Amino acid sequence: MEFLYTRQQMEGFKGYQSKVKIGNWSEDLELEAAKLKAYLLKKERGELKCTQAEDRFAHALQPAALQPKSNDGYVHFGDVVMLFNQATDGCLACDPQEPLTESTFATTSTWYTEPCSRNTFHIQR
Repeated sequence: MEFLYTRQQMEGFKGYQSKVKIGNWSEDLELEAAKLKAYLLKKERGELKCTQAEDRFAHALQPAALQPKSNDGYVHFGDVVMLFNQATDGCLACDPQEPLTESTFATTSTWYTEPCSRNTFHIQR
């Protein structure tokens, strides 16, 4: 019968400690340093995906004021409105930085009901 491990390994001997360098340790150190340098450069330039997402959310969630032109109960051109759907219990929302065409946007329903640039709409002709 052939053993897969030596007698020392089966008895629990740990031949390598954290101080022992094996394999391409020098290359690994250089690679880690290069990765850190690239990360810090992207962070400084604002090119990290998480930073870009934060910027998008900050723009989309800027507070907006609902401004009716008159208090007669009707919607008029120039009004800023929010549309609430009782079936989904949410407001109509879109990503203002990602238009499909010049004046059309993909929309969805959101639970966020505070007026912001993402879920308020300006009525135009």
